[in-house]
Amino acid sequence: MKQPLLFINVTRQCNINCPRCYLTIEQRTRKECIPFEYIDKALSDPFFLGDDIEPIIAWEGGELTLVGQHVLRDYMQRVRDKFPKVRQTMVTNAYNTPNWLIDLCREYMDNHFEVTYSMGHKYTLDGSSEKYQERFLRSIQKARKAGMSVTVNVELNKETFEAGAGALVEIMRKSDAKIWEFDASVQFDKFLESPLYNHMMYPVLPLSINYDQFSSYLIELVDKYGHELQEMGIQSSILWHSQTQAKSQFFNVKNSDMMFTLNPDGTVVTDVLWCDMGAMILGNIKDQKISDFMDHPIRRKHSRWENKLRCKSCVNCEYYHSCQGGPSHVPVYDGVTNECAGAKKLYQFMEKYKGPYDSENQMFDPVK
Repeated sequence: MKQPLLFINVTRQCNINCPRCYLTIEQRTRKECIPFEYIDKALSDPFFLGDDIEPIIAWEGGELTLVGQHVLRDYMQRVRDKFPKVRQTMVTNAYNTPNWLIDLCREYMDNHFEVTYSMGHKYTLDGSSEKYQERFLRSIQKARKAGMSVTVNVELNKETFEAGAGALVEIMRKSDAKIWEFDASVQFDKFLESPLYNHMMYPVLPLSINYDQFSSYLIELVDKYGHELQEMGIQSSILWHSQTQAKSQFFNVKNSDMMFTLNPDGTVVTDVLWCDMGAMILGNIKDQKISDFMDHPIRRKHSRWENKLRCKSCVNCEYYHSCQGGPSHVPVYDGVTNECAGAKKLYQFMEKYKGPYDSENQMFDPVK
């Protein structure tokens, strides 16, 4: 069953300041709201229709709560009424989690939502990192007490790495969130200041930490705190697939040809991370259809890059069948260390020190 993904930037306005964000500060301060007709037109395209297709949409921003409950409820209900096969998901920064947002998650998203998080370099609009951390923790605690399942997507940036794994374990314990995923941290601000693309017009993104630091952090998390994580019932795709060597569940592994992103002004890109990169715009949904973008040169080149060219050096690796080269939007190698985007060092650690996967005595449950 195919599961094409549509990211919907309801607004690009945001209520916190993340300097490394893939949205420019100009976009994050612009008040806007996507018209529903753009969403309707996209989901009505054959790309998202068919007996063998189960579409997924991700409502996000910016910060989607800024458009208010009435707009979001109206949009979600209209999607449900017209496109009943569509599974609705949501990503928020959890700076503010009002009761109505929890109600929407209960009604439209099976009591679940996703949040983004890091232990530093995220600020309130008045410049306070401490206040952001306090508000985030309070919001997650509130959601958990209301019965919500929350996936926390950790941007493993320089500040999170330097704080150490133990500091994150404390946040895990205090928040009571059970699902924790980890993303390589990209300095989008540097990229947007001076964009660089490879010969396939694929963005060459600078990292916040190198891959050896990324893997070392996760190894510390397992080695020092593995039993605590088990006792707390923590789930994590990367920790599970690196132990089981099952197919990886990193974000965007060879998946550009299965996703589109809508911006409030109607512009369309594939990966949501490209939404403020002018060179990545495929066209505009105002006067075009999703089908019009299928053979766009950017989309075709990116598909070839992800599926044929990017991982040429990986195919003989014993873990490639699982990691598939790691997230496609970042380079395979960081140019500094011998570690790779697929976290080979973590796989080796799991295999050597944790032994073969045993379904009766597993370290981490798979994330459903």
